[in-house]
Amino acid sequence: MQALQIVLMTVILFSSVSKAGISEWNERGNGGDILLCSRNNGAEVYFHFYDVYEADVRYGLKVQIPAVNETLSQDEQRVVIFESFLNRIAQKDPQRAQQYKTWMATFFAESQFVKGSHLGDIPDTGIGIIPAACQLKQLIAQNPDPFLPYEARYFIDPKFWQVLSVQDQAAALLHELVYRGALEKNPALRSSEKVRLFVALVISDKLQDLNAEEYQRKITAWGL
Repeated sequence: MQALQIVLMTVILFSSVSKAGISEWNERGNGGDILLCSRNNGAEVYFHFYDVYEADVRYGLKVQIPAVNETLSQDEQRVVIFESFLNRIAQKDPQRAQQYKTWMATFFAESQFVKGSHLGDIPDTGIGIIPAACQLKQLIAQNPDPFLPYEARYFIDPKFWQVLSVQDQAAALLHELVYRGALEKNPALRSSEKVRLFVALVISDKLQDLNAEEYQRKITAWGL
């Protein structure tokens, strides 16, 4: 992936919140973001899933997402790419990979594409690096505890989803499932930083650089 040229970086650091604030924040949901960027004085607009950008720019990792197979439909391409992520996780943590696979099987059945509207911003970025010509937009909002049996767990903004590459879509799906697992362990989770870091290691195929002890220690420390 070619890094976006950064003219000015804005660092977002949310201050700690009170116990009551945690409860209110968690009820609003959690979710993944995209970068909406422009160049040539706004003549061109382009998009990146934030975790993919951050893996490159913040963590200095070389993103290694499988190339698109043009003989397949976009849905099939996304499945192939997502399964490659699961295979990387399974080499280190088979149980986790199986859990994500199970959740993925019902992801779209549990989703609602919100047409004619947009998703409100969820302040769970923590520390984030954003290029001057870009802004964060909410792509998916995850409701970890639906109030009603038929209520969606995932709300997706279709105008952003449809312009993402299948590679970015697959990374976004992984983000949501990693986040889901983290929220099950810690419903009061305040930031997606460690979720994004885990996704960065998967999409750069760097999980394999950790031995079993290092992996378990980091996963525990990150609350995943």
